[in-house]
Amino acid sequence: MTQGKTYVFRRLLFLIPDLNSSSQQNQSGFRKWKPNPFQKAWLVAQSNATSRSHDSRTCICQIISMNFMQNLGLSDQHINWIYFLGLLTFSFLVYFPLTKLIHQLQNILKSKQTHFFSVAVLGQHIEKPLAGLVLTMLWHSFFVILEFPAPFEKAVGILLQIFQAFFMIRLAYLICEAVGLWLERSTVGSEDHLHQQLVPLARKSLKVLVVLLGILILIQSLGFNVVSLLAGLGLGGLALALAAQDTAANVFGSIMILLDRPFKVGDLIKISDTEGIVEEIGFRSTRIRTYYRSVVTLPNSFVAKEKIDNLSHRDSLRVRHTLGVTYSTSIDQITLLTDDIKRDLTLNPHVLKEDIRVNFSQMGDFSLQIQIQFYVTLMLPMELADFEQDLLLQIMKLAKGRQVEFAFPTQTLIIESPPKTASIGV
Repeated sequence: MTQGKTYVFRRLLFLIPDLNSSSQQNQSGFRKWKPNPFQKAWLVAQSNATSRSHDSRTCICQIISMNFMQNLGLSDQHINWIYFLGLLTFSFLVYFPLTKLIHQLQNILKSKQTHFFSVAVLGQHIEKPLAGLVLTMLWHSFFVILEFPAPFEKAVGILLQIFQAFFMIRLAYLICEAVGLWLERSTVGSEDHLHQQLVPLARKSLKVLVVLLGILILIQSLGFNVVSLLAGLGLGGLALALAAQDTAANVFGSIMILLDRPFKVGDLIKISDTEGIVEEIGFRSTRIRTYYRSVVTLPNSFVAKEKIDNLSHRDSLRVRHTLGVTYSTSIDQITLLTDDIKRDLTLNPHVLKEDIRVNFSQMGDFSLQIQIQFYVTLMLPMELADFEQDLLLQIMKLAKGRQVEFAFPTQTLIIESPPKTASIGV
């Protein structure tokens, strides 16, 4: 049965005649058959397989071996190139299935983990850098047994080191992201807002540190002296420091903001003409969400030296309105109206009783002005808007009950008639 498999393999794959029939034809007087180099290689492989185990699998292993390729007349250099192209093709074909396999393993392990840090690490897209690391290690293992010209070997070795460093840096970067998520979760519910502000800075610092260390290690592995290289950058570093002085000022500004803590994430602040809620305090800038729902980015060097009005630190909110009534309003009507407004404000539970001012303040061009000023407890902007609406509607009811009319810009034009001239009779 094994000989039959070998026969079929020989007939179908290599398309050469049966050797026994060829010898019989030679004995019968036919022309002697001379094999070509490819058929000679087959004969050597078949004879080796027959002498060892009479197995077709051994014969196939001989076919893909380097001895078989040498029997085909290929040089060692050609054989190395064939292996190189085969490994390159294998890497491209295996990368995406390997990535998918690692992703499935991540999901399986993630479903079995209970610690948040493990879940955060497995939740990152680490399948691509892991697959890249596996393939680069495979290349390192097989490429060392191949022989190529020295410049080519050096170039491929440098590329492999660069790819391996890239995948390792990417993997460490994703792990730093998981560490940041774990730190954010650990600070949730903490009363110390400084820790919540330091978590984004710590996460960014870890990422920058990982990338810089990875680049330095790669440079060192490529044969460069990192110490001498950094020392040689002294003048360049001075020029870079002069060019990046604004960046350095922003970094020091962020440090001062964290130490002095004039505001924190979530506070309502006003800096210069910008007013809104602080969303992020970074190394370089602070992001503020304005009432227009836009995000304003202010450099930390500017924030550190400007006057900061932290509206979230208020213990109460001031409400101020000016009423204008007509000049036909009597003194008694104004007095009764101001007393009614003050009484209603005193009875309101949201109004602070210590400082309620309702006074006739000014005689304007077309109206008598009543100034209203008081303070209410802290509330959200929408709640404050509803409160002021109810207040103004109540004032309109009180004014209508006292028969007081509100004034609007008017002008009265008085035209005097010219004097009559006396008629002179003739």
